[in-house]
Amino acid sequence: MDKLMLIDDEADVRYSFERIFGSKNALQLSTAASGEEALVMIPEIKPDLVIMDVRMGGINGIETLQRLREFDAKTPVILMTAYGTTQTAIQAMKHGAYDYILKPFDVPKLEELVSKALDASRLMKQVVSCEPLSEKEDYDLGIIGQSSSMQEIFKIIGQLASSDATVLITGESGTGKELVARAIYNHSQRSKAPYLAINSAAIPENLLESELFGHEKGAFTGASSLRIGKFEQCDGGTIFLDEIGDMPSATQTKILRVLQDGVFERVGGDRSVKTDVRLIAATNKLPELAVSEGDFREDLFYRLNVVRVEMPALRERKEDIPQLVRYFLSRYSPDKKGIKTIQNDALALLQEYDWPGNVRELENAVQRALVMAKGDAILNDNLPHEIINQKLRDLGDDEGDDLEGLSAKLFNWARNNPDLKVIPAVERELVINALKETGGNQVQAAKILGITRATLRKRIEQFSIRQELSVE
Repeated sequence: MDKLMLIDDEADVRYSFERIFGSKNALQLSTAASGEEALVMIPEIKPDLVIMDVRMGGINGIETLQRLREFDAKTPVILMTAYGTTQTAIQAMKHGAYDYILKPFDVPKLEELVSKALDASRLMKQVVSCEPLSEKEDYDLGIIGQSSSMQEIFKIIGQLASSDATVLITGESGTGKELVARAIYNHSQRSKAPYLAINSAAIPENLLESELFGHEKGAFTGASSLRIGKFEQCDGGTIFLDEIGDMPSATQTKILRVLQDGVFERVGGDRSVKTDVRLIAATNKLPELAVSEGDFREDLFYRLNVVRVEMPALRERKEDIPQLVRYFLSRYSPDKKGIKTIQNDALALLQEYDWPGNVRELENAVQRALVMAKGDAILNDNLPHEIINQKLRDLGDDEGDDLEGLSAKLFNWARNNPDLKVIPAVERELVINALKETGGNQVQAAKILGITRATLRKRIEQFSIRQELSVE
């Protein structure tokens, strides 16, 4: 459960927050009437997000923010101000606030901002470990793998622990690039400072530059006030730029200057802003190809490619699948005291699948299997159909197989896996072979195929099998 703390000396505001957030099951709301009271409560409560007024009796919001950051720079702080000028709130953001909002606030916008800030808080506070799961319990996420390729990844993460070098992580979607970025951050000298993740592909091109570097008032239509960007907000910390290969050229130029000189200008501004940020970038594209095709700046590529981490596809490290499956079963089992197991033949199917979606696809497959499983163990038919169907396709891949040989091979496989559902394209041949095998005994044929006798009769009628076999 996420913990939200409100600091405001107005009782009406505290009451409003109780009405908005107090009834949400996923949130635990605490309130304080002053900065002094909050600073006493915070070490014990350890909130995931703090929202506070800028102007209060006693110490104001700016001073409260500064004191909070002295012992915890990772907790996001959202500031509220009821005044027409936002200069005080902007000044507070320069001290590390996550964002600010004007009173009276728009409730949907406030809820959206709170949700985003809590996501950022989780990213900073969830430690990603490279150590064996059985030997460490004080983290929420782990990078799993005993394969030689993953051991090399762990070595690089360790070597980066004492470095501030820029890192470029490459690899297919779903291979765990963001987890590696967070592990690098968790083990770095900046682990006590903020960490912000930005998906370059998820932000519209016309807004990305403003999101990263901020903008001046009047810089474009809708820019009603000065805005502090992520590079300024995360001064002293780490920024993870995901899908940097999709970044527009103009933004690439600004990123290059930040890496070279540590300075940038806000959109619509002419004054240089200095920042000290460690950059970790990731892309699912081959950067050398993007450079050769003119889609990515060559000079930026070389600036980013100080340390390269190439994530292997899951199909290249299938020996890690059993350990990954056990981890996901432990993480997602509905009843943590009764973690489900997986049958060996189902695990074998997972190891034979090619996993175009990589670890993310495997994670989703395990989650689905847990939902579909009725007993204590995951069976073949609890797995997604594409995993089962690939096995059927693989059985027919051998050159020279005639239809009879292929159907016999499919039939033998289905007989050994009676709980599997098969693709319609081969179903007719399976039914014919099952009936041949059992001498036309529909009860035995249905049992072999893993279907009811009524379903078998429907298939006999559907595929006009009576014309070929003497089936009563």
